[in-house]
Amino acid sequence: MVGYATLVLSPATDSYFCDVSVSLALRRRGIGTRLFTEVQRVADRPLPVLGRVMSSQPLRRPFAEHLGGSVLMHCPTPALDPTSAACRHWTAAQRLPEGYVTAPMVDVPAEEVRAAWSSYFTWAHQPFGVVRPEALPTVWDDYRGGVDATLSSLCRDADGAIVALSLVSPEVWDGRTFIVAETVDRDQPLGLALLQATLAASLRALADRGFERVEIEGHSSDAHIPPLFETLPAGSHDPMDLYLFAPDRDAVSSSSTSKQPPQP
Repeated sequence: MVGYATLVLSPATDSYFCDVSVSLALRRRGIGTRLFTEVQRVADRPLPVLGRVMSSQPLRRPFAEHLGGSVLMHCPTPALDPTSAACRHWTAAQRLPEGYVTAPMVDVPAEEVRAAWSSYFTWAHQPFGVVRPEALPTVWDDYRGGVDATLSSLCRDADGAIVALSLVSPEVWDGRTFIVAETVDRDQPLGLALLQATLAASLRALADRGFERVEIEGHSSDAHIPPLFETLPAGSHDPMDLYLFAPDRDAVSSSSTSKQPPQP
C-alpha cells in the first residue's frame, strides 16, 4: 500500500477529522497532497476539516502547513503522578470556595451528570464546529463506558447544581489514564478555584488507588484549563495541536453532484 486518507464526521460537531498516511519511502512526491484532496470528495457537505499533529509525529506539522492548515488550538496534555510529593502538595493546597462541595460521581444521579457533561461539551467544543445536540446522548453513552465513577469528582453549589467536573477514564487507551475536567458553564464565577478543587479530589482518589501516571486533557480554547495547567507541578507533557483546514468546496461540490440520482 502506498498510502491512505480517511475523513470522519465528528460524532457531535459539524466538522470532519482527516488523517493522511504515506509510506515512508514514498513521501515528498505529492501523494499525501493528492490523497488529502481526493478524500474530501467523499464529504457530503463543505464542513471544516481538522487534523491532529502530535509531538510524537513531528512530520505531520510541515505537512499540515503545506496543506494550508493553521493551528486551531493547542492541547498540552500534562502528566502527573498523583502519588508523588509534589502532586500531593498541590492537591492539599486547593480549597473550595465557601458554599461549594465536591462528591464522587458515583454519589450523583446519572441524569444530572449527563446533563452537566452535555452543557460542558457544548461550549467547550464550539471551536470544532456547530454542536449537534441530538448526538450528545450517544456520545455520552460511549464516553461514559470508560469513566470510573469512584475516581471521578463533581462540584455542587449551595443549590445542589453541578458546577464543575473531573471525569477519570483509567487505562482506556494503551494503558493510559486520562482526566477531562472543566466547569459546566464557561462563565462560571470562581471557575478556576472550583475546577482546581474538583480536580484535586480526583487526584486524591487516584493516589489512594495507587495510580502513578495520569494525563489531563484540555484545549487552549477552554475557559479554565489553561490557567489551571500553569499551577500544576512540573512534569512531562504529550502535546498535540489541532489544525484547521478550509474545506475544498470544489471537491465537495463534485462529490455531491456525483451522488445525485440520474435525471429521467
